[in-house]
This record gives sequence, C-alpha cells and structure tokens, in this order.
Amino acid sequence: MRSATLVALVLAMLVAATVLAPPALAQEMGLVNGTVTDVHDNPLRGVEIRAVGVLDKEQNVTVTAGEDGAFSFSVPPGDYDITITNGNRTLKTLDMTVQEGNNMLILMVSMEEKFTLTGVVLSGGGPLVDVTVRLESVEGDARTATTDADGLYRINNIPEGNYTVTFSKSGYRTMEKAISLPDDSTLDIEMERMGLPARDGFLAGYDLGHSLMVVALGLAVATLIVALFARYQVRKKPELLSRDDSEA
Repeated sequence: MRSATLVALVLAMLVAATVLAPPALAQEMGLVNGTVTDVHDNPLRGVEIRAVGVLDKEQNVTVTAGEDGAFSFSVPPGDYDITITNGNRTLKTLDMTVQEGNNMLILMVSMEEKFTLTGVVLSGGGPLVDVTVRLESVEGDARTATTDADGLYRINNIPEGNYTVTFSKSGYRTMEKAISLPDDSTLDIEMERMGLPARDGFLAGYDLGHSLMVVALGLAVATLIVALFARYQVRKKPELLSRDDSEA
C-alpha cells in the first residue's frame, strides 16, 4: 500500500514538474534598421533590401524602403549577404554579421545616383553617323558611344562629376567639350570637315593647296574651251587649215 502511494506521489511530482517548467527560450533575433539615401542625402523610397544567409540560404528576407528611405527587418544571428536593388538594377551589395540578443544594428546605405548624357552630332546642318563620342572623367575613367543614322548618341549610368567629351570621325575636325553632370545632360555638336577654309591661301577662304587646285581647274576649263572653239572654227572653215599648210 505504501509502495503504491509512493509511486503515485513520484508520478504526480513528475507531471507537475513538466507542467510548471518554464518553456524553452526561443532563438533570439537580430534587428536590422537602415536608411537608403542618394549622394545628396535624399531618401530613396521603393528600393528593395534583401538579406540572404551565407551558411543557410533559406534564412532570407526582403523588405522595401518607405517614403523616408527607412527599412527594418529581423533575422536569426549570423552572416548575411545584403543586396539593395531598384527594379532590375543592383545598386549595392555588402556583407554584414547580425549579432545575437536584442542588439540594434543600424545600416546606413548611401547610393550614388547615375545620369545619362544624350545629344545629336550634325555636319552642314544634317545628321552625322558613326561619330565616336568618348566621355572621360578627371580620374581617367572613360566610356564611348557611336552616333546612329540620325546623328544621335546616348551614354547611360554616369556618376555625378566633371567630364571631357571628345567627338571624332575620320575626315572631320576632332572636337572637345567640358561638361558637368547632372547640369549638362544634353550636348549637341556641329562638326566640320578637315582641310576646308583656312587663311593662308591666295584665294579668300581657301588654304594654299585648295587655292592651287581652284586655279588649276580654272586653267584646265579655259584650255578646253579654247580647244573646242578652235575645232569649231576649223570645221566651219576648212580653208583656214589649208591656208596654213600653203603658207608653211
């Protein structure tokens, strides 16, 4: 009887211990707060921030920055790859470690805004195709574009700053222009052919080589006119040729 009572008492104690025991502590989460801004500290709303665990890819989360560019998310502690995107364009990637406990991690991300340079290249009032447009920064970074059949060119994804734009095409004078983005986002150019009007020729508006060419062409035309006139006179009065032979 005593044994049965003792067993019942032990079982009751075990059940009570199980019921009254505190629940196991849940895994603590790391809180990540951040703000997305451009180079002028203006908030970039609508960009997406995605965190993916380095060791466990299933540990991932994606949030969208609000009107003030702020975002917040919670993930288990560990190492993460952070990617900030705007549509199909990746703006920035970085690595970060989320600590255990209730630590708040502030992630300040400053984005560099990109700009576009467009324009048209003309010659003689019409579009000029296949002109090489070279954009070079003060640091020496360069990118190029080529004008289309309408003389249009376009260079995308250019950071803010000062640049030199060079326009070149075989047979035309190379031109350079200094610009500053984003202020000078459109640049139209009129290109001139090489070897045209100079100031050292004896004909106004032409260099020496072209002056000689014009004179030579004029002499050739004059000689042709005289020869044709003489031929016409001989055909009209053949006796002129006979008289010359008799006098000889």
